[in-house]
Amino acid sequence: MAVLFCTGFEEFDAGNGSQPQGWSAVFSVDTGSGFQIENGRISGSKAIECQTNIETSRHFSLAVGNQGTLVVGMAIYIPSPGAAADRMLVAFREGASLGMNVRLLSSSNEFQVRLGTTVLATTSGAAALDAWRYLEFKVVTHASAGSYELRIGGVNVLSDSGIDTHIGSNAWHDVVRFHSAASLLLIDDVYADDSTFRGDRKVVTLFPDAAGDDADFAPLSGANYTNVDDAAHDGDSSYVESATTDDQDLYGFPAPSDVGEIVAVQHNVIAKKTDVTNFDIKLVAKSGTTESVDSAQTVDSTSYTAKKRILAVDPDTSSAWTASGIGAAQFGQRVG
Repeated sequence: MAVLFCTGFEEFDAGNGSQPQGWSAVFSVDTGSGFQIENGRISGSKAIECQTNIETSRHFSLAVGNQGTLVVGMAIYIPSPGAAADRMLVAFREGASLGMNVRLLSSSNEFQVRLGTTVLATTSGAAALDAWRYLEFKVVTHASAGSYELRIGGVNVLSDSGIDTHIGSNAWHDVVRFHSAASLLLIDDVYADDSTFRGDRKVVTLFPDAAGDDADFAPLSGANYTNVDDAAHDGDSSYVESATTDDQDLYGFPAPSDVGEIVAVQHNVIAKKTDVTNFDIKLVAKSGTTESVDSAQTVDSTSYTAKKRILAVDPDTSSAWTASGIGAAQFGQRVG
């Protein structure tokens, strides 16, 4: 059981109908237009606004690896009058093939589950408009023993089992695609998991606020951590760099506030290569006296891309993270 990805969209900024800063480093984007960062469902947070009803040309995708079981959760806000036409909210795909997906129907504002374009089930009540709702969709992929469950606000509204839920030649989905289901649809607090409904979750985003124990990378200027503390990725306006194997930077982070159970920590690094040679980077977490180094990830593009690591437990205690534990830990990267 593991969280695969999460975002509250706090790491992005601007857009104004085009593409938010840092967007393409994390998501595969169909087009540069049609998206904007807006206020999220909780005061001080952010959400992504999809500004069009054209589902075929306005969507963004996340690669999640080959997942026989896949769960996605997201907060959605659908303003009146709802969908102008039947639109997908979220779709699981096998490569380019459309697999299991959830749609919002224009005629009734009801939710519908499909395999590709084949209708499997439709809710009997309209979706609440002008309000935030938390949607979760779980699919076990199989040609005959598959299953799905759609939850709204933690309540099972559609489900079935012992059915065909695969679309291609494999018993898995590997891409999650988020669509513009209604004009000005808002999406916030997204997670993906390989097995478990996590329930309504708030994703808290933290940025470096102090130097850590290591500062081997060369900063553009000033202290190392001040070159990687931008609330929205700013490209080459600030950065640290190194070409030396085993060079390491660590940074301190603030403790999150107003949190309960912490399911996982996602450590994000945005990196690129500056010449033709690929290099490896390892994400590092230091908690107490324990330094936990992830396996190497290859940086093979001259455009910035996101490298991430999920830590389900505090490496120093092997127990669930606490807010104070995060505030006392350090996170960074090593040339590997």
